[in-house]
Amino acid sequence: MAAAFTEAEKQNIRKALLSAAKKYARTVGMKKTSVEMLAEDAGISKGAFYAFFETKEHLFLAMLEDWQDDIYRIVRDSYEKQPELPLTERIGGMIETALKLSREESLPRFVREDVPALIRKLPPEIVAEHHKSDEERLYEIIELTGVRLKVPKETVIAVIRVLLKSLLFAEEIGPAYPDAIRTLVLSSCGQLIETEER
Repeated sequence: MAAAFTEAEKQNIRKALLSAAKKYARTVGMKKTSVEMLAEDAGISKGAFYAFFETKEHLFLAMLEDWQDDIYRIVRDSYEKQPELPLTERIGGMIETALKLSREESLPRFVREDVPALIRKLPPEIVAEHHKSDEERLYEIIELTGVRLKVPKETVIAVIRVLLKSLLFAEEIGPAYPDAIRTLVLSSCGQLIETEER
């Protein structure tokens, strides 16, 4: 039981479980990953696993949220490190960075193959909270840029989601995908934001 662990041990075990979930999300996928596999990777028993997460789906959702947090952090940093670039290029660079990181981390395969099952198996209120927090992070990034929008924020978020969904078809599109997405990103920026900062 988790009560037998110190606070430091609990934190380390949680990190190990998240790391194991990320490893399996990249390789065999959530469906083929058992609680036993996750617990073994974290160095705990199957029974102890349930003291940290109610189900493996709860763990994979936590892993997905950590993954997204890392991407948002890197995206924010990429914006702040290039103040000399024109605004549309800085914002376009943020979106391109998010797409590149997601693709490199095998996130599209996980989203395509495992997220539908994840959503079906988790309680609706947990899924709704995840979507809400995801929207809040996107709003925060819009606020960070200080841009004036030509359209409502909801439209901007919808466009970002469409661009992210394009990752699911990157392999089918082929080698031209990076150039195509760059063109779409820069074109979208021109349509969505004013060219001058506040």
